Amino acid sequence: MKQFSPGPWHIEDDNTIQESGGGIIATIFFPDDFPCFVSESAKEEAHANENSKANARLIAAAPEMHAKLEKLATWIESNAGVHEKYAANCRDFPSIVESSLADAKNYRATAKDIRKLLANAMGKPRKGQDDEIFYARASR
Repeated sequence: MKQFSPGPWHIEDDNTIQESGGGIIATIFFPDDFPCFVSESAKEEAHANENSKANARLIAAAPEMHAKLEKLATWIESNAGVHEKYAANCRDFPSIVESSLADAKNYRATAKDIRKLLANAMGKPRKGQDDEIFYARASR
Protein backbone atom coordinates (compact mmCIF):
# COMPACT_ATOMS: atom_id res chain seq x y z
CA MET A 1 0.00 0.00 0.00
CA LYS A 2 1.25 3.50 -0.77
CA GLN A 3 2.01 5.87 2.08
CA PHE A 4 1.04 9.52 2.04
CA SER A 5 3.71 12.07 1.16
CA PRO A 6 5.75 12.98 4.22
CA GLY A 7 5.06 16.31 5.88
CA PRO A 8 5.23 19.04 6.52
CA TRP A 9 2.75 20.19 3.93
CA HIS A 10 2.01 23.85 3.36
CA ILE A 11 -0.48 26.01 1.49
CA GLU A 12 0.87 27.75 -1.59
CA ASP A 13 -1.12 30.51 -3.31
CA ASP A 14 -4.18 29.97 -1.08
CA ASN A 15 -5.34 26.80 -2.84
CA THR A 16 -2.45 24.44 -3.57
CA ILE A 17 -1.20 22.04 -0.90
CA GLN A 18 2.48 21.25 -1.44
CA GLU A 19 4.85 18.84 0.25
CA SER A 20 8.19 20.07 1.57
CA GLY A 21 9.92 18.99 -1.67
CA GLY A 22 7.55 21.16 -3.72
CA GLY A 23 5.36 18.38 -5.12
CA ILE A 24 1.64 19.17 -5.31
CA ILE A 25 -0.53 17.19 -2.89
CA ALA A 26 -3.89 18.73 -3.79
CA THR A 27 -5.53 21.78 -5.26
CA ILE A 28 -8.63 23.17 -3.61
CA PHE A 29 -10.91 24.83 -6.14
CA PHE A 30 -12.46 28.05 -4.93
CA PRO A 31 -15.85 29.11 -6.30
CA ASP A 32 -14.34 31.64 -8.73
CA ASP A 33 -12.06 28.96 -10.17
CA PHE A 34 -14.64 26.21 -10.41
CA PRO A 35 -16.79 26.57 -13.53
CA CYS A 36 -19.58 24.31 -12.28
CA PHE A 37 -20.13 26.25 -9.07
CA VAL A 38 -23.43 28.14 -9.07
CA SER A 39 -24.14 30.54 -6.26
CA GLU A 40 -27.48 31.99 -5.24
CA SER A 41 -25.78 35.05 -3.81
CA ALA A 42 -22.40 36.64 -3.23
CA LYS A 43 -22.76 35.76 0.47
CA GLU A 44 -23.03 32.02 -0.31
CA GLU A 45 -20.03 32.27 -2.62
CA ALA A 46 -17.94 34.01 0.05
CA HIS A 47 -18.96 31.35 2.57
CA ALA A 48 -18.00 28.55 0.16
CA ASN A 49 -14.65 30.28 -0.48
CA GLU A 50 -13.93 30.39 3.27
CA ASN A 51 -14.90 26.70 3.53
CA SER A 52 -12.42 25.90 0.75
CA LYS A 53 -9.66 27.77 2.56
CA ALA A 54 -10.52 25.93 5.80
CA ASN A 55 -10.40 22.62 3.89
CA ALA A 56 -6.97 23.53 2.52
CA ARG A 57 -5.67 24.29 6.04
CA LEU A 58 -7.04 20.99 7.32
CA ILE A 59 -5.46 19.02 4.47
CA ALA A 60 -2.12 20.76 4.99
CA ALA A 61 -2.18 19.78 8.69
CA ALA A 62 -2.95 16.10 7.95
CA PRO A 63 0.60 14.64 8.23
CA GLU A 64 1.25 16.29 11.58
CA MET A 65 -2.18 15.28 12.91
CA HIS A 66 -1.54 11.69 11.77
CA ALA A 67 1.79 11.59 13.64
CA LYS A 68 0.27 13.10 16.79
CA LEU A 69 -2.63 10.64 16.74
CA GLU A 70 -0.18 7.72 16.46
CA LYS A 71 1.68 9.03 19.53
CA LEU A 72 -1.58 9.63 21.39
CA ALA A 73 -2.82 6.08 20.72
CA THR A 74 0.48 4.67 21.98
CA TRP A 75 0.33 6.82 25.12
CA ILE A 76 -3.29 5.84 25.79
CA GLU A 77 -2.42 2.15 25.44
CA SER A 78 0.48 2.53 27.87
CA ASN A 79 -1.83 4.34 30.29
CA ALA A 80 -4.18 1.34 30.13
CA GLY A 81 -1.26 -0.87 31.13
CA VAL A 82 -0.54 1.37 34.12
CA HIS A 83 -4.14 1.02 35.30
CA GLU A 84 -4.02 -2.75 34.87
CA LYS A 85 -0.83 -2.98 36.94
CA TYR A 86 -2.35 -0.73 39.59
CA ALA A 87 -5.41 -2.97 39.76
CA ALA A 88 -3.18 -6.01 40.19
CA ASN A 89 -1.54 -4.37 43.22
CA CYS A 90 -4.82 -3.38 44.90
CA ARG A 91 -6.51 -6.76 45.30
CA ASP A 92 -7.55 -5.87 48.86
CA PHE A 93 -9.72 -3.04 47.55
CA PRO A 94 -12.24 -4.46 45.05
CA SER A 95 -13.78 -1.10 44.17
CA ILE A 96 -10.35 0.28 43.19
CA VAL A 97 -9.62 -2.85 41.16
CA GLU A 98 -12.97 -2.57 39.37
CA SER A 99 -12.51 1.14 38.68
CA SER A 100 -8.93 0.73 37.44
CA LEU A 101 -9.85 -2.15 35.14
CA ALA A 102 -12.81 -0.18 33.76
CA ASP A 103 -10.48 2.76 33.08
CA ALA A 104 -8.01 0.45 31.35
CA LYS A 105 -10.79 -1.01 29.20
CA ASN A 106 -11.92 2.50 28.19
CA TYR A 107 -8.35 3.56 27.37
CA ARG A 108 -7.85 0.50 25.19
CA ALA A 109 -11.16 1.13 23.39
CA THR A 110 -10.18 4.75 22.74
CA ALA A 111 -6.77 3.72 21.40
CA LYS A 112 -8.47 1.14 19.18
CA ASP A 113 -10.85 3.82 17.82
CA ILE A 114 -7.89 6.09 17.04
CA ARG A 115 -6.07 3.28 15.28
CA LYS A 116 -9.20 2.49 13.19
CA LEU A 117 -9.41 6.16 12.21
CA LEU A 118 -5.75 6.14 11.19
CA ALA A 119 -6.23 2.91 9.23
CA ASN A 120 -9.17 4.48 7.40
CA ALA A 121 -7.03 7.52 6.56
CA MET A 122 -4.42 5.16 5.11
CA GLY A 123 -7.05 3.36 3.02
CA LYS A 124 -7.08 0.09 4.97
CA PRO A 125 -10.63 -1.34 4.94
CA ARG A 126 -11.98 -3.06 8.01
CA LYS A 127 -12.26 -6.83 7.95
CA GLY A 128 -15.60 -8.15 6.69
CA GLN A 129 -16.39 -5.17 4.50
CA ASP A 130 -15.51 -4.65 0.90
CA ASP A 131 -13.82 -1.38 0.02
CA GLU A 132 -16.83 0.17 -1.71
CA ILE A 133 -19.17 -0.27 1.27
CA PHE A 134 -16.53 0.84 3.78
CA TYR A 135 -15.65 4.03 1.93
CA ALA A 136 -19.30 4.87 1.27
CA ARG A 137 -20.02 4.70 5.00
CA ALA A 138 -16.84 6.59 5.93
CA SER A 139 -17.65 9.48 3.60
CA ARG A 140 -21.08 10.22 5.08
